[in-house]
Amino acid sequence: MVGVRTMTDSTPCSDSSQRAPSSPLAARLRAARANARAGRGALGRRYATLIVSCSDAQTRALTSLIPEVQYYPVVVATSVADAKRKMLDREFDLVIVNTPLSDEFGFEFAYDLCEEGGACPLLLTSAERYAETSVRASARGALTMARPISEPDLLHILNLMVGVRERLRRMEKKTATLEEKMREIRILNRAKLALVSDLKMTEEDAHRYLEKQAMDRCVSKLEIAESVIATRQG
Repeated sequence: MVGVRTMTDSTPCSDSSQRAPSSPLAARLRAARANARAGRGALGRRYATLIVSCSDAQTRALTSLIPEVQYYPVVVATSVADAKRKMLDREFDLVIVNTPLSDEFGFEFAYDLCEEGGACPLLLTSAERYAETSVRASARGALTMARPISEPDLLHILNLMVGVRERLRRMEKKTATLEEKMREIRILNRAKLALVSDLKMTEEDAHRYLEKQAMDRCVSKLEIAESVIATRQG
């Protein structure tokens, strides 16, 4: 029989392996663990995870439920201020905020993460505050989960967070590609303007000049454009 570990509000870590879990719950746990292993193999990456929690007991319990095969490193911060310092040192894919924190409840920190993009935040809260927290958090794009937390439920929501992180990653790539394209267009236009102004070319002649120079030198039009601009500035 599969033991089901949990993170609770009142105890550092409880192990319900002494109880016989129901077959559906055991099946969910086996499926969640299999999904974690499959996710690591399919995506070929681990997800850097930051836990922000001021409760040592709950932090230990939560850390014990997170499989390093897919989530690594797991870094712990004890406050929002500590979390922000650690985020200066490296990027994190997932951020788990175990509310309440010592310097704030955790709402604003999670909201800031949603606004900045990149990391996917999860707010952990007591069952009594779950309804209020969930409504406020979902309106800003943050996920919410109530304690106590079972291992299969945590693995399930971690998989959801990975999905969100991958969508954010694709958006980041598209944004970076678009920004690079816009930068290239601006540089090409500046080079054409320089050729039109200095060499009295037409815009069409300037365009053909950049293309021909790029072909003759086996470099990109962007490199030729940057060379034209540098020559004019020099």
